Amino acid sequence: MKKKLYALNFLPWPPVSGGRKVSLATLQELGADNVIELVCFEQDATEEFLACLKAECPGLNQIHLVPYHRASRWMLPFMNLFGKCYFLFREGSNAYQSKVKELTRTGKYDLLFSDTLLVAANLIPLSAEIKRWVPWVSQLYNVNGLLFKRFLGVKSWLRPVLFLECLLLSRTEQNYWLLPDRTVFISQADRKMAEAIVGPQSSLIGSPWRREELSACSLVFQVAVHYEFCRVTSGQDGVE
Repeated sequence: MKKKLYALNFLPWPPVSGGRKVSLATLQELGADNVIELVCFEQDATEEFLACLKAECPGLNQIHLVPYHRASRWMLPFMNLFGKCYFLFREGSNAYQSKVKELTRTGKYDLLFSDTLLVAANLIPLSAEIKRWVPWVSQLYNVNGLLFKRFLGVKSWLRPVLFLECLLLSRTEQNYWLLPDRTVFISQADRKMAEAIVGPQSSLIGSPWRREELSACSLVFQVAVHYEFCRVTSGQDGVE
């Protein structure tokens, strides 16, 4: 049986935030009938948390931890000057990119599943190479560029900096949406907002469930439905 490689920024344990709960639920769903290997930064990845995560996700076979370093906030204007969004590229890591490249080249995976926009900084530079070796599905939670626009109403001398940061974030995420074989949004509303920006795309998928149908205590976002859409074969067509 081939394996799925799950690319994430941080260990989804303990599940103390909505994002971590979604990632944990996704791992559990994909691991129900697949062997999963996880690659993420070593930040907060204690032995206790690793053991707990493996106990909660029986399909999780191996965890590849990468050294973590975040760029200083003082790098924001300098990254912006070079056309990079600080929010995303502050966690750009040569070690993370090398690990993903090393793993995907082995040919032992039939799917790369990336979770959240935060991994974009480390997957965008590898996108062409990734798709030569393995089909790629990305899961996203929001249209971040629209969310970040709320900061532009702040009356501050930082407003021009925030405007440029938001502009670069929007440009980067729009580019990232179109790189994987499939990009799964957690709701049809997010998918429609994305298509209103970049136009209709067969690779953009939204959950058929409306947000109001999701209970406050269940943050799974119908991952099973997502995975049904994103089934991967090892044939020439890649993602079905």
